[in-house]
Amino acid sequence: MKKLFVLATIMLSLVCSTETFAQSKKELKNVKIRAKELAKEGWKVEGVGTLESELAKIESKRGNAEILVGSAYGNKKISLAKAKARNNAINEYAEYAKSIVKGRINSGLSDLNGEETDNIVSGFERMVIRELDGEINIPALVLIRSNGATNDCQCFYVIDSDAAEKARIKAMNQAIEEAGVAHKYGNEISKFVNEGFHAE
Repeated sequence: MKKLFVLATIMLSLVCSTETFAQSKKELKNVKIRAKELAKEGWKVEGVGTLESELAKIESKRGNAEILVGSAYGNKKISLAKAKARNNAINEYAEYAKSIVKGRINSGLSDLNGEETDNIVSGFERMVIRELDGEINIPALVLIRSNGATNDCQCFYVIDSDAAEKARIKAMNQAIEEAGVAHKYGNEISKFVNEGFHAE
């Protein structure tokens, strides 16, 4: 019986490690494909490292972190392209987060009227931009494409999942307060909306 238990444990660990290996293998294949596409489009890593190795580093952090990518095109100065790409990453995330907030409110909080919903959603978008501004600092990866006269830039930011969640919750609570419905709903809206991000 003891031998059977040990054998079952060994088999289970082998199955788990094989699944992890297969998943890693699939992720690496996707990274290779993406790196080839980017190279074909003329993108190069700023600094040291190859496209493939740097993208693999970013992908390895997914799950415990949220990856934000911002882009900027046709800038004479690389520093300006980076600044625009950073703003683009924040705005893109805010737009994505806003759509989830609006969807969650429309699907599950029928007590709110249209004006209250609009006030919460617009307030949330504004606040989440402000909150993320403090979280997005140095990009984990910068890609540059230049034609000699102008520069394009892609910046990849890695944000800890817990930090991103705290930023969203803080932004939502401030938006609810501003919309004047905090007394009516307390944390109910914030919790309900945040569940939508975990479902994504």
